Amino acid sequence: LYLEQSQLNTLTLNINENSRQTFSTYLLKFTHLLSSEVSEYSIDTTDPNVYFSNIRYCTIQLDLTGQNHLPYEGQYILNIYGSPNNQHVYNGFCMIDGTVESNPFTEYISPNETNENFIYIQD
Repeated sequence: LYLEQSQLNTLTLNINENSRQTFSTYLLKFTHLLSSEVSEYSIDTTDPNVYFSNIRYCTIQLDLTGQNHLPYEGQYILNIYGSPNNQHVYNGFCMIDGTVESNPFTEYISPNETNENFIYIQD
């Protein structure tokens, strides 16, 4: 699964007639592999005009615009839970593209060739 940071992403969920009666909302839990930071999104699928037009699947909009949505590029573990009983319905990996992380240090290389030093200045 590939998602773009700072964009509205469309996901297709396999929600059929049986699961519509069991789950009213879904919790999408993203865990970044390196930092272990967790971001959660809740999606209410009870509106029949939006989610019941197809008997086999539905599409959801995952809005990743803003500053605090999945802040790191790279791989996330995605777990989806169906509510009200928090049943684990999906797990897999997700790749986030498009995040620009600020570099916390500025590298300065001395022009003195005989004693070249590297200096890192914190922004």
